[in-house]
Amino acid sequence: MIPRVSLTLTNLGTTAKLTTESDNTGLYQFLNLPPGNYRVDAEKSGFVHFVQEPVHVLVNSSGRIDITLQVGAVTEQVTVTAETPLLQPQTSSLGQVVETRMTTELPLNGRNPLALVSLVPGVVPQGSSGQNPVTLNPFAQGNIQINGGAANQSAAYWDGAPLNTHGYFNLLALVPTQDALQEFKVQTDNLPAQYDRFAGGIISFSTKSGTNKLHGYAYEFLRNKVLNANTFSNNAAVVPVGAFTQNQFGGNAGGPIVIPHLYNGKDKTFFFASYDGFRLRQGLPLVFSVPEMAWRNGDFSDLRDTNGNLVPIYDPATTRKDPVTGNYIRDQISCNGTLNVICPDKVDPTAKILANLWGPPNAPGRQFTHVNNWVGNASNGGDMNELTFRLDQNASDKQRIFSRYTINKYMNLEIDPFHTHAYPLQIGTPEDTTTQQIVFDDSYSFSPTTVLDVELAYLRNGYSRTPASTGFDLSTLGPGWAPLNNVVNYRTLPNLVVSQISDFGSQETGSTIRDKSDDWVLQPNVSMIRGRHTWKFGADLRLSRFNYSQVNSPSGIFNFGQDFTQAGPLTAVGGFGFASFMLGDASGGGVYFNPPVATQNIYRAFYAMDDFHATRKLTLNLGLRYSQDGPFSERFNRISTFLVDVPNPLIANTSLPAKGMLALVDTPQRPSRTGFDLDKHQFGPRLGFAYQFAPKTVLRGGYGVFWLPNSVSWFGMNPAVDPVNLYNTPMTTSIDGGLTPYNRLADPFPAGVQGAPGRNPIYQQLTLGTGLWNTQVSNNPYGYVQQWNLDVQQQLPASLFVDVAYAGSKGTHLPLVGGQLDQLPPQYLSMGNALFNSVANPYFGVITAGGLSGATVTAGQLLRPFPQFDGVQPVMNL
Repeated sequence: MIPRVSLTLTNLGTTAKLTTESDNTGLYQFLNLPPGNYRVDAEKSGFVHFVQEPVHVLVNSSGRIDITLQVGAVTEQVTVTAETPLLQPQTSSLGQVVETRMTTELPLNGRNPLALVSLVPGVVPQGSSGQNPVTLNPFAQGNIQINGGAANQSAAYWDGAPLNTHGYFNLLALVPTQDALQEFKVQTDNLPAQYDRFAGGIISFSTKSGTNKLHGYAYEFLRNKVLNANTFSNNAAVVPVGAFTQNQFGGNAGGPIVIPHLYNGKDKTFFFASYDGFRLRQGLPLVFSVPEMAWRNGDFSDLRDTNGNLVPIYDPATTRKDPVTGNYIRDQISCNGTLNVICPDKVDPTAKILANLWGPPNAPGRQFTHVNNWVGNASNGGDMNELTFRLDQNASDKQRIFSRYTINKYMNLEIDPFHTHAYPLQIGTPEDTTTQQIVFDDSYSFSPTTVLDVELAYLRNGYSRTPASTGFDLSTLGPGWAPLNNVVNYRTLPNLVVSQISDFGSQETGSTIRDKSDDWVLQPNVSMIRGRHTWKFGADLRLSRFNYSQVNSPSGIFNFGQDFTQAGPLTAVGGFGFASFMLGDASGGGVYFNPPVATQNIYRAFYAMDDFHATRKLTLNLGLRYSQDGPFSERFNRISTFLVDVPNPLIANTSLPAKGMLALVDTPQRPSRTGFDLDKHQFGPRLGFAYQFAPKTVLRGGYGVFWLPNSVSWFGMNPAVDPVNLYNTPMTTSIDGGLTPYNRLADPFPAGVQGAPGRNPIYQQLTLGTGLWNTQVSNNPYGYVQQWNLDVQQQLPASLFVDVAYAGSKGTHLPLVGGQLDQLPPQYLSMGNALFNSVANPYFGVITAGGLSGATVTAGQLLRPFPQFDGVQPVMNL
């Protein structure tokens, strides 16, 4: 060991230099290094000058270079060009860097770098992650599972700045383009205390930066349909190959900023700019089962099953009890003696109009049933543009500053196979997204052993989904629809859910979203070397604001099954969903309201870390993080919580137990402005070790506790889906438990519709009898994950490297969507069909709307907990 050796680290691209001196044990460190290639110089009187290059510093990584000094004159020099060691004897975290060559040279369809995360052990891409940037679900970019963590429960950073918005499902709002990246690292287990708010791991992206040499390139990639084969269904229906043109183009440039005769930024000021454009136009091959033209006129005389037998259609108006069996029966429908034909005066006039939302059959379909009788190519595609600009400034030998601005815009085109603006797929509504991020980072070295780094970042995500039918005049559907024009959130075509044919049940037809989120982040930290200890103290301070409205069925959703046209309510013989539709007899439906909400979340975290070099072979990674992830608040206090054990005053005079009450925040029942309580015990300890048994063998292990952000439990925790904001006026389809229909499609809401209660003084009355989906409970625990690992690394001859690791995790209080508090107790299941018997409704006259407002209800409803509600399903962390 040679003490007090002078060391210099030089960035080979920018010539920026850092100096330090080894301690009495020969230990030396350089802190807060940006990724890149470096040269290490070491010199001491009486020894030969040592040089090693290139030393490749990877993103979010630590490395170790052991220097051997030979006795001799300082004027002599030994240059080592060996590769940077692959062993990691300084850290216990698991992870892998996807380096520059991979990010720029591997062929990627769509050039999305997230397609490369599957190269890392323990990482499983899901759904739409890593694919083309358009035509897919824009909320699925972060749908990646890391070491057992659920999808969308990991975190991503770009140049140290978070890329996840806190508003919508921990959304990964921005993905760097392939050519803007230097490299990225996926860390999969037991990260240091600097990181939290995930269940799996993190992805850290690093932007390329300019150097002293001006460099750049341009590219274009083109794909078309020339060599594409047709689909089986298209060939069978003599439909040609669909259109396909995919064009991706762009370029980047970087170098010193030099303004002749004014400013020479060589060695000081550098820029890097990158642009990527993407265009896709394609014909999407589709096969649907659409209504036959005769059915649209009420004629089901040729409705057959797969064996060619007539499927009988029954008249719900004839429902009665069979005096012999006691079962409910119906007569087969007929018109002027012709069975299975609905007379024109019984065809619902609104259904007659909406039947034209389906395109006419253009193929014979299967024998008898006419299934798959529409075949064609629907136009599909979209555009994407992303621009990144980075500026680096070597202000002095002590100070390094960089800033980056990125803007991404993309749009998805309408998918309208029937040319009626009714969308039968899970996608199809036109979408527009604009995401911007600004990052500023200042790193200042007070001395070679004390470095302060302050990063400020702002992420803005704006998303809109707008159906092409927006502005639709609802009065064209009949006089019963005209009043809705002035009360619904958005006027669109209604969503029709019809069983046994292709329908519009995905709710894309009316789905309307307005999303604006703002995330501010301040991350200061200071690193200090004190003897064998490398300390790091820091804070993670975030302010998130989320303005949101989503109404999937702003002009109504209506469900039509075979219930009302089968032989009896409990006799599944015959019946057809489209026949129920032509009668206007829905089995369910309603109009949804969701006024824009303005929510806020404040996150505070502080951490301390110590990398303790106990011996030359043993390093301990110690850390502790304390967080306070605040519950959501809303600007106008439109948040509720469900009080399980509090008596409900509205039903105090009924014969049933009266517990179960919905309470607003900022009221005597819930004085806080949030719907659930802040957990003040979010401690996250981190423990790890790395032991170098031999020069080429390292054993590593660790344990840590990591807390999930509230946004991964978006349903039930975000005020946007609170029952007082996301509100449904149900269509009263039956008042006798589904025996006979009541209101019909031509006039679905004769009593009018009610907007979202908000802080309406009668909000309890308005929500009584409705389904309390996504309500909150005040004592909801916060979710967290424990991670641990054990890892052996061995470097072999011929630059071979073996890494064998075991990683484990355990989640506690993870979010559950749809936890049901009013499930029927199991002791009543033996009642069987008696649960559907009509009994006197004790809430008659108290509940004024919906299926629980009639004089009778089913016996099973009154046996449930909280029978005054049509379902109580909060989202809880279990």
